[in-house]
Amino acid sequence: MVISNACVFDRAFDNGDYPECGPNGECHRNCACFQGRICVPIEPGHGPEYCRDQFECGGNEECAPHCICVNHQCRPPEETNYPDYCSNGPPECEHDFQCLFGCYCDNFECLSIADRPAGYCAGAQVFCTEDDECRLGCHCVSGRCLTVQTPGQTDYCSFGVTPTCMKPDLVVTTNLDTLNATDEELSLREALTKANLEPGPHRIIFEESGLFTFYRVNGGNGPLPPVPSLTYLDGGAGITLQAVESSVETGLILAGNGIVVSDILVGGFAGRGIKIESGASDVHLFRMRIGAIVRPAKNTTSMSSPPTTAQAS
Repeated sequence: MVISNACVFDRAFDNGDYPECGPNGECHRNCACFQGRICVPIEPGHGPEYCRDQFECGGNEECAPHCICVNHQCRPPEETNYPDYCSNGPPECEHDFQCLFGCYCDNFECLSIADRPAGYCAGAQVFCTEDDECRLGCHCVSGRCLTVQTPGQTDYCSFGVTPTCMKPDLVVTTNLDTLNATDEELSLREALTKANLEPGPHRIIFEESGLFTFYRVNGGNGPLPPVPSLTYLDGGAGITLQAVESSVETGLILAGNGIVVSDILVGGFAGRGIKIESGASDVHLFRMRIGAIVRPAKNTTSMSSPPTTAQAS
């Protein structure tokens, strides 16, 4: 029998079966260092394997690279169900929300729910520390680039083309301010209406553009729909957006997150040529001119008009 710390052990021990104490007499919390040599169970009824199996380490350096020593046991630094954490490090995922939109977590790996390009689910995530590291219309939220308008819909922010690089999906074919679903033409009003109804990204272009190309806004139809989030209104070689009547208050309204407008002369409006709504963000204007223009006759339908000059307002 062995007596240690006033505890009686009811079985003989063999020095070779019990683990040695640590450099400073450390043992597992339920074991004690006997005579400065070996770790023995404090409570009776346990053999040498009780101390040997639970005493894994005396410090972090005795654990695998990705684990730390906690109470003489090597453990991951965070809660995890991944069995190979200590040797391999953190898994690709343990929960679906750790994968990209369109992917799910299966056996610690992100897999595609629908068709995604090769490698999309594995490592295609865009990580960030600030908004400037994300693409147009995306913000850095908890280390990931996400859209403000559709939280969780990370396809656009992590993969795919931006509005300024994508092929046009809406082509304005008439310079008249119409809203007619049966005329096989697409006006600027109709293009903006569609862009507001269908989540972006969008790139709106004009079938005809150039120095003397005019597109009209009719006051009787009310203000144009706003340019929505993730939309590029591309004036191409240049267009002029003008009011048909002097009573038309506003030209372009920008309302959303991630908007680009380029190469448009806006003029002839009673109030503002361009209005950026409160709350709009990540808005970019390139080669824009705002000013007074010579207003053609009200019944003019030609897309080409005599040259005019713009004056800053």
